Amino acid sequence: MKTIKTVTNIAIEQHLKKIGGGNHKDNMEQVLKYKHCLLVELSESDFFNLVFLDIAQTKQLIDRAGSRKLADIASVANNHPVTNLGLNWDLADIITKTNNFARDNQEMPAILLRPAQGNECKFGQWYLQDGSHRSLGYAMALKNKSLVYKPIKAFFVTNEHMLKTE
Repeated sequence: MKTIKTVTNIAIEQHLKKIGGGNHKDNMEQVLKYKHCLLVELSESDFFNLVFLDIAQTKQLIDRAGSRKLADIASVANNHPVTNLGLNWDLADIITKTNNFARDNQEMPAILLRPAQGNECKFGQWYLQDGSHRSLGYAMALKNKSLVYKPIKAFFVTNEHMLKTE
C-alpha cells in the first residue's frame, strides 16, 4: 500500500455521494470513527488480501471459499454454479460491468478501506468498507485472466498517524 496523499473525511463523503450507493450512512459512520484519512494505491497483493463483505447474499461464496479474502471469494465466484446470489448480487452482471469498464479504459473509482475489526482480523488487515461489487468484479476478471492488474486507488481510514509506504 502506497500513500498518495492525506485527504479529509469531507473528500471521502463527496466521493461516496458522487458514485452513489445504498450504504452511505454506514460508510460515513465508519469513516468518522478514525482520525486519519488517506488516498492510497494498492498493490495486487494488497488488493487480493482485502477482507470481503459477509452478508446473506455473499455467505455461500464465503462458505465455499472458507475465507473472506477477496482473492478466495473471486476464485469461488468465477466457478460458482449459481450466478444470482440475491438482490443486487448477480455475479454475471458484476463481471460484465467490470469488463465493460475495462473495455472503455475507465479507471475504477476509489474503494473505501478501514482496519479489520473483530472476526474480520483473522482474514486480513484491511476491510473493504465500500466498493465490494467493483472489487469482486475486478478480482474475478484478474483471476480468470481476462484483465491484467492495474493498481487501484482506495480511501483508507486509520488511527495510525503515518502509514508505511512500499
